[in-house]
Amino acid sequence: MSLDLQVTTLKHEWIAEAGRVQGRAFFDDPAFVFTFPDDERRREGLPWLMQIGVAYGERFGHVDTTAGTMIGHAVWLPPGRTELSPSRMEDVGFVEAPRHLKEDELERFGAFVDTMAAAHERFVPGPHWYLMVLGVEPAHQGQGAGSALIAPTLARADAEGLPCYLDTAKERNLAFYRRHGFEVRDEQRVPGGGPRVWAMVREPREGAR
Repeated sequence: MSLDLQVTTLKHEWIAEAGRVQGRAFFDDPAFVFTFPDDERRREGLPWLMQIGVAYGERFGHVDTTAGTMIGHAVWLPPGRTELSPSRMEDVGFVEAPRHLKEDELERFGAFVDTMAAAHERFVPGPHWYLMVLGVEPAHQGQGAGSALIAPTLARADAEGLPCYLDTAKERNLAFYRRHGFEVRDEQRVPGGGPRVWAMVREPREGAR
């Protein structure tokens, strides 16, 4: 079944709820199963971690969500702001991480972030758009919400003649992103027993400008 969705910009006061939505959306994602191997710890810690990601996008980029019932989000960072700056992470609350994550969980999450940051810098050194997070409530996945959420910024990137970048640790996502023009540029494994991760780049489409 396909959903009839309207896309709107996330409001600041919706960030906490967005974190809970993304906690459910990413509960089975290999990157976060690696970060939180225990299911109960993942239920506790992941919504807060995803809230930080949404807050970062809301402050330093933009977050698209669904109008009415909030079932998903696309978190984008714009050209010139695609690096995850430690000082900006502190600004949106990551300084509180030791209260929410255990030391070993922080270490595993850091290994994942560092692995993907190195690939990010290597494959798109110039101006580009970064799709930092795309997640949809599990009950609504496969119904067109993800496509609707990323469509506006993909169109903007095409109009600007800029590439887009994303990374994912879920292999089944690759076909979805390929349908939207992304291609795999790198595949590697996160050190310390982590998951396989893929870096994907979408070149701007001709004729869109």
